[in-house]
Amino acid sequence: MTSLLTRHRSFDQHVSLQLDSLRGLSALAVLIGHSFQVFIAPVLPSLLPVFGLMAQAAVMIFFVLSGFLITKSITRNATRPSGFSIGSFARDRFNRIYPPLVFAIALVVALFVLAPYFFPTRSHDFLPGGSFIARDGFFVGFPEVAGTLIFLNGFVVENISANGPLWSLSFEVWYYIIAGFIAWRPRLGLPIGIAILAALALSNTLFGVYSIIWFAGAVVAVLHNHEINVKPIAYTGAISGGVMALAIGTLYSLQATTTATPSDLTVYLLVAFNLCAGLSFAAFLYLIVIGVVSFKPWLPASSQYSYTLYVTHLPILLFTFGIVQTNILDRPILSAIIAASASLVAIALAAFAAPKVENFVLIRKSRKDSLTQ
Repeated sequence: MTSLLTRHRSFDQHVSLQLDSLRGLSALAVLIGHSFQVFIAPVLPSLLPVFGLMAQAAVMIFFVLSGFLITKSITRNATRPSGFSIGSFARDRFNRIYPPLVFAIALVVALFVLAPYFFPTRSHDFLPGGSFIARDGFFVGFPEVAGTLIFLNGFVVENISANGPLWSLSFEVWYYIIAGFIAWRPRLGLPIGIAILAALALSNTLFGVYSIIWFAGAVVAVLHNHEINVKPIAYTGAISGGVMALAIGTLYSLQATTTATPSDLTVYLLVAFNLCAGLSFAAFLYLIVIGVVSFKPWLPASSQYSYTLYVTHLPILLFTFGIVQTNILDRPILSAIIAASASLVAIALAAFAAPKVENFVLIRKSRKDSLTQ
């Protein structure tokens, strides 16, 4: 185990730009999916499963990239003369994750306080919204806020209703912790990591399922570090996983559009889709980092605010919906215009806030070393 983590290999600038592009575009895909869910689905619900799957696939891409980049960060840390520093690893992760999270929490609480002054219901409730409505209202509870700040949302407390995407952040942080323990003291850390994973998976089964996707990204990092050639497996995995994801996604869409409420089958199909999409992307990522697959990066600069956008966009969308809901009922064109406008506001806020709440000193330093943030 130790030898697997004590070799590090960087990748070139073009690969880095491709990963930046994937990260930024994934955040934008989640934004588009949620924008459709909030504004368009109440008047045009038939396409909701498609946009929902797009957002879900984007989150799986985040998980794979996270596993890959965090493992790269660990191996770079471990190759120093003094060996792996758990303190440095924890500090870097805290500086990267926590300031934007606090900003997102402050934003959602502020909007919660303001909601009754702007919503036509004069409360935190939304009006009934046709055949579908993303939320019943703009709700934030103190237990959920407190639990989110210590990454227990989804395990001990519910996720914040008005900022649902934070569910994946708590998952990622615990994957960081498990990986950090393993890198710090492999013989002791491995059983500790397995125990943490098992305990949390008992509380939330999806944590255990999606750990497969996160650690698939970690495996890609190890394969790249050790220059292990698994191209035939990667090609097969990328293609077969993509085909399976498409087939399962089609079944999910058919099931979701024919049932009024989600059934167990719908949930199972969605999880299966996520697994196939995530593992397919992990195989595709391997082909990118070894240079046999390449694409022209599109909007790579969006990665600079992608994390902040991910953790702040939904409260903005829901708050806007609460204000204008009575004006867009049964008016799909106006709904689309407001959806686009609210999305642009979310992007502008994230682009403005990211340099202030994300630790770009650490990001620049890591890019100089091996472009692993």
